[in-house]
Amino acid sequence: MSGLFSVGFSSYRAHTHLPSRTRRNCDLFYKHQEALIPQSLRKHERVRDWGFKFVTSVFNPTQATGQIQDHVLHVSKKSDIVALLVDAAWQSKVSQMTKSCFVAPIDFDPHATNYKNLIQATLTKLIKHLALLATYMSKAGSRNALLLPLRNFIADEVGELQTLFGTRALDPDFPIKLDLLISKINGRKRPRRRTNDEKTYFMDDQEKLFDYGMERHSKVATGEPHTSLCVLNGYFRFGWKIPTDQHYNVTKEVGAFTKISCMFLDCHDVLAEVKERSHLNMFPNDYYG
Repeated sequence: MSGLFSVGFSSYRAHTHLPSRTRRNCDLFYKHQEALIPQSLRKHERVRDWGFKFVTSVFNPTQATGQIQDHVLHVSKKSDIVALLVDAAWQSKVSQMTKSCFVAPIDFDPHATNYKNLIQATLTKLIKHLALLATYMSKAGSRNALLLPLRNFIADEVGELQTLFGTRALDPDFPIKLDLLISKINGRKRPRRRTNDEKTYFMDDQEKLFDYGMERHSKVATGEPHTSLCVLNGYFRFGWKIPTDQHYNVTKEVGAFTKISCMFLDCHDVLAEVKERSHLNMFPNDYYG
């Protein structure tokens, strides 16, 4: 499993990225790269079992000519996991990437003499939480709850999930809160009312029904008018690579039948009306067709 740490990690290829404000922080990653991952962490049972291989990449926003999402999209093409270790001073710059990447802030003390220890301690928490997330993403019962379209599945639990990954991904109680939120989202599953079919659907507050289908007859869109964030959100969820050719079937119950007509936000936040049809194909990044 490979991943990207930027500084992005890979092997369950993990890629890590570190957007950093100072040359000192970037130089540390340039010098040590994957060696910054502590050996004790590499031997951790859960990390070892998932076969993480680590690849690092550095993005320095003070020198870059492009945006961080473009850089991550480019360097993560062969990664299964993408995590961003972000200087807390730049955290707001990656706030829109917390849907696709596992983002961990690190608060650099300008008077600190040993940034290496600080970075390794933060990476240890980050990777342990990613390894836990691997367990959830490997099981359909939890993965399908985590992949719901975040703009269009209207529920407090989904908002809380985004907050958890957006601002509290390194909290000590992250595992407990994640497990609770997955349970609450799964608690929204129910069968249709006027049918003998026992199949269950996720139901949001607007009584829309979401079913993660097995069919693979379309793919998440790229290119104009889609942005690099649209593509990242279609390729990854909370740091984990996801299928680009599977979507949710979205509909509503109308008596014994199903129909849907509604206003939806697409993957780049354009609001559009969907005229009545039996169901809508919607990908985890909210692209629909």
